[in-house]
Amino acid sequence: MLWLGISIGMHAFPSNDDMKNFVQEVKDTKQRGILLVVAKIFASLLKLANVLRVIWFDAIYAFGISMILPWLSGML
Repeated sequence: MLWLGISIGMHAFPSNDDMKNFVQEVKDTKQRGILLVVAKIFASLLKLANVLRVIWFDAIYAFGISMILPWLSGML
């Protein structure tokens, strides 16, 4: 189950093409407000995560999530 959780977590980030399309849609939007600010922050985080894939950030993220989520669910 641990391997499955880490494998799913490593593939949770969108591909580079999906990320580029999302960032472009955020830039092209005509709407204003808090939702646009949240979308811009999320787009920036996705760009950062894709850059950090070089140092295996997706594996670090997956391992962290696979350890934290079971711990949190046990606390509830």
